[in-house]
Amino acid sequence: MSKSGPILILLLLTTTKIILAQEFSISGKISNEQQEPVYFAAIQLQGSNNIFTYSEKDGSFSIQSPKGKVTLHITSLGFKPLERTLQVDKDLEGLEFLLQEESLELDEIVVNAKPIESDEGTSVYKIENQAVKQIQAMSLGDILSLLPGNTISPPNMDKPQQAQLRTAVGSSANSFGTAIIVDGVALSNDANMQAKTPASDFSGGTAVVAGGTDLRSISASGIESVEVLSGVASPKYGNLSSGAIIVKSKVGKSPLFLSTNITPTTYQASLSKGIQLAKQLGILNSDFSYTYSTGSPVEKKTYYHNVNLGWRWRVRLSKPLDWHHTTSFQLYLADDGQRHEPDETYKNEADVKSQNYLLTLNGSVKALGRLRYTLSGNVLNQRSYFESIQTNGPLPMVEALEPGTYFSGFTPATYLQIKDIRGRPVNLNARLEAKQHWGHLRYQLAFTSGFQFVYDKNTGKGRVSSGEVSRVHNSIGSRSARFHQVPASKTSSLYHETALTREGSHATQQLRVGARYDYMLERYHLVSPRLSFSSYHFEKIRFRAAWGISYKAPAMLQLYPGPSYLDYSNMIFFANNPKERLAIVTTYIHRPVNDHLQPSRVNMKEVGIDWSSKGLSVKMTYYHKQLLHGIYHTPELLVLKKQNYRVTARPENQPPKVAPIEGDIDYLLRKVNILKNNYKANTHGVELVLRPRKITATNTEFDLRLSYTQTTEYDNGYRLHISNYTVGDAKARYGVYENPVSTTHLSRGTLTSIQHIPRLRLIFTLATELNFVNYTEKQNGSLFPYAYYDSKGNYHEISEAERGSSSYADLQLPKGTYTIYSKPPFYPNFHLQIRKETQSGHSFSFYANNAFWYNPTYQLNGNRHRLNDSLALGFSMSFQIK
Repeated sequence: MSKSGPILILLLLTTTKIILAQEFSISGKISNEQQEPVYFAAIQLQGSNNIFTYSEKDGSFSIQSPKGKVTLHITSLGFKPLERTLQVDKDLEGLEFLLQEESLELDEIVVNAKPIESDEGTSVYKIENQAVKQIQAMSLGDILSLLPGNTISPPNMDKPQQAQLRTAVGSSANSFGTAIIVDGVALSNDANMQAKTPASDFSGGTAVVAGGTDLRSISASGIESVEVLSGVASPKYGNLSSGAIIVKSKVGKSPLFLSTNITPTTYQASLSKGIQLAKQLGILNSDFSYTYSTGSPVEKKTYYHNVNLGWRWRVRLSKPLDWHHTTSFQLYLADDGQRHEPDETYKNEADVKSQNYLLTLNGSVKALGRLRYTLSGNVLNQRSYFESIQTNGPLPMVEALEPGTYFSGFTPATYLQIKDIRGRPVNLNARLEAKQHWGHLRYQLAFTSGFQFVYDKNTGKGRVSSGEVSRVHNSIGSRSARFHQVPASKTSSLYHETALTREGSHATQQLRVGARYDYMLERYHLVSPRLSFSSYHFEKIRFRAAWGISYKAPAMLQLYPGPSYLDYSNMIFFANNPKERLAIVTTYIHRPVNDHLQPSRVNMKEVGIDWSSKGLSVKMTYYHKQLLHGIYHTPELLVLKKQNYRVTARPENQPPKVAPIEGDIDYLLRKVNILKNNYKANTHGVELVLRPRKITATNTEFDLRLSYTQTTEYDNGYRLHISNYTVGDAKARYGVYENPVSTTHLSRGTLTSIQHIPRLRLIFTLATELNFVNYTEKQNGSLFPYAYYDSKGNYHEISEAERGSSSYADLQLPKGTYTIYSKPPFYPNFHLQIRKETQSGHSFSFYANNAFWYNPTYQLNGNRHRLNDSLALGFSMSFQIK
């Protein structure tokens, strides 16, 4: 960071410090229904996240408020949130607030994602603990099924789970740009380098590389609530391009809970408890969960299990400064492995393990308005081990780590290959943020200024290939890489936002203007403006609009993929006598340099209208998200020279004597993948959330969520396709084709019927999933190349008039290349969830996905395809131990 950085921070903080107008004090006491004080309840002025405090051990609190009408928002773990609107024109003292214990005995229970107003950004959906319980979520990925446009499926952790927000097609660019923020700290996947062969792709078994965080690792048992920011984020959040998922862990006093979730493929057990420490030492929460999953209830070839262990300690360090501090430690252990039968002849191993240690310190103090700080350190030990038995031998031995031509032997008919990848990403994250608030008459001003520093470094040993052969003959691969030699990724950021609110007798307007400056990877200077406006009329209707730009830095593996190895045979002499065999192999090393890669950029716009009156709530949002400079693989052709050899003598029990044939050189074409900012995606979408008025006579509610999303993808690179001739033939050539434009249409909805019987502590939900449209069409795709490479690697343009001629028939792509193969009709699905609580606080729940065994089919290319999965059942139990 430049020397002017600290000066800019000081300037931002001092210019936003405003002399406060007249304020008044609101004080009172918070108790539960048994008239017992509630310790560490959070009291916040709604609409201003910088004016808040926590209750004392005796339940008392005091908070400053501007003059006028304000709403206090009070929350505490295990209690229903409480809101009370007050008219403040003098000091208010002795107020009493009664919190109700959160249970199914309450009249109002929210079991879906609820649209909320938030200082974190626009279009925020909040998912609270009751909704998590209702769907029997086991991980953060399961919780996201409640969002508009997502489908409900039984928990299955056999495959990685990644977030895909506001897109019709899942992509690594979208998931990589989605920030996962746990208790104020963004989990980083930037230093993950667990790919097996970066020159081909970023696959690494179940390790998620250059993609989003694996959501399986975050257990639902320790989550109090989740806020999904799918719109324009506040300037506080950077290094993202597709929204954020903000996870709040459980902090507060609570009894011991023992819970289990059971499905045909997945089992989970968890414990959680929050205790109040003596002598004003605060609250200590702990939670533990163990999860085991198999890919299929019948064939249990693969398995996954993880352990989540967390502690969170919150304490007031200074009453005069209103200084609250939280220390949290989280441990995630995960293992993806394979199981073998005793009679298996060839046992291929694939084992991906990780141990994640996360320590976070955060808090707030009454200084410069309200000063917040966060400091976190994260160490992730990763090991991906792949052991495979190859049966295609004998093949020339390939072991070279330097370019050149080597004399080698042959593998056995069956041989072993091992790839061992050991990574250890380290992440440091520091944030300092100041918030001020000013209010006078009908106007409120709020200022947020902050500084953030993020450091990512992979300190692992790296990637090693071993065994009797490093790579199969004639294929591209990676052998060794030392991760600790790769430079660290660093980002320094400054941000500021000003929020102006005007309250009138019949209307309230709010304008938020902010910007974020990021100095990414010590090379990119990026400015991200953010703007939003809302107007609320007659306490019924709200109009809103927002616009913002954000960036996502390239992953370390994208910048530094490491060398790639191409091996080919110059001569093979195979005799019956193993001592008389000889192979001559040339190794070529491709060393990509990716300094040209730029951060991906997203331009987000959205407008919306909300209506709330007489129990009817409607929220409609239109958005347009444009992703530019996405990083994708593009093929590149390498021309390699192959020197041919001849045998000059054949001594007995020795390899033959050979010599190069002068002038006898063949040209080999080999394809590698390089990384470029050639991906672009335009997404348009509409979201509708409608909640009709509750039928009070039967305590029945309905919730309708609809979405339509259209994503158009552009790949400005090109594709290569080899002709129909045999590789190595003099007539073999590669065609060069334009990538087609792909447009995916996705429209889904969910109508949820909620029948709640408070007297029996019983709730039923029937979620009717409505699948309207889901297909992809490709445009501007030609079956004929616009150029080709001949067998010597020379590039030839093809005129538009000649492209369809018989001269290039060998380069024509199959006629069905751009055909829409899947365009299913509309079909519904039905998911039933039942939950029962006892007076003692125990809970029992049951779900049935595709509860009515409704399995419609449709015909495609002469074959019948089923649209819904089979019936899936699950059961959950939770016991409250006082």
